[in-house]
Amino acid sequence: MSENYTGFVRLISFDNNFLIAICFDSSSLAKIFEIKDLEAGIRMIEAKCPHLFIALENKKVMHFEVEKETATLKSTWTVQKSVTSMYFIREKNILLASDKFGDVFTFQIGDSEGKLVMGQISMILDMVYDEQRNFIITSDRDERSMCMGFSLCRFVSALALEGDTLVSGGGDDYVTIWNMNSYEKTEVLVKKDGMSDDITVAKIILSENKAFLLLERSNLIVVIDIESHKVEYLEMPNILTSLSSVNNCIFSLSIDGVLYKINSSLTYEALSFKTEEFFEKIEITNDFDFSREFTLHNMRKSLNFGKKGKSKEDDQDEIEEENSNKKIKAN
Repeated sequence: MSENYTGFVRLISFDNNFLIAICFDSSSLAKIFEIKDLEAGIRMIEAKCPHLFIALENKKVMHFEVEKETATLKSTWTVQKSVTSMYFIREKNILLASDKFGDVFTFQIGDSEGKLVMGQISMILDMVYDEQRNFIITSDRDERSMCMGFSLCRFVSALALEGDTLVSGGGDDYVTIWNMNSYEKTEVLVKKDGMSDDITVAKIILSENKAFLLLERSNLIVVIDIESHKVEYLEMPNILTSLSSVNNCIFSLSIDGVLYKINSSLTYEALSFKTEEFFEKIEITNDFDFSREFTLHNMRKSLNFGKKGKSKEDDQDEIEEENSNKKIKAN
């Protein structure tokens, strides 16, 4: 690789001791920084240079400022419910964080506590922020993109926004391209012959007027032209776990720990990388023995969601959610 990429690559592997690919240095080696001292399991990350936010299984959100050789812990926030999505608004120095009960909180950098800004009666699965219109756009488990008001057949698990174009996808055979000015929508079929009957869109990246789709439990990257709606498929050597972009370059991490750069010609190349210890020792009390990775596929209501591998915390959260919904219906 001759290019020198800077910035975060938001890739996470739950199987390799919590590895996050963050940046590229002058030697063109992708650095995979090992977070081996975080005792709590990682649910997700949000990263925009120089800020890195990590949501943990013990209901804490940690804010780091990243330099070339280390990451400095700046703040730790405690949330009441498990975080399901995060979005950092760089211009306002505000982190948006949604939880499994449908609430969205703002965390101002430098403040000790967050503020509740909105809520809905469903688990939020993804969230984006429209800076032009000052909209918070969420998608949830119960067939809705809340900003749009149109019902979809299944859950909406992934959102991506660029300019006036919003792309949403989830448990359907298609993704939806929305015009944020007219709120008109176009449905684009992504399923092809030979694919599973139950496809799930786990991540959407918008780059150079194309939508790159990561399908859960799949080795395919689906690429959609936003204007022509042409659909292409890039078959990778192994199942993919993450998809991200830096400076309009697409990167993906496979289940066997190989980092790939996706080229504009829809070819790929494997990148060499080096592992470095990145975080200083941080003491975090935690009751979990390991990080549980629930698949988005299990959001389908036809399945018995959450039965396998549920913790006492999950049981209690579901009981609280059911009681809360009963009170709302009673009122």
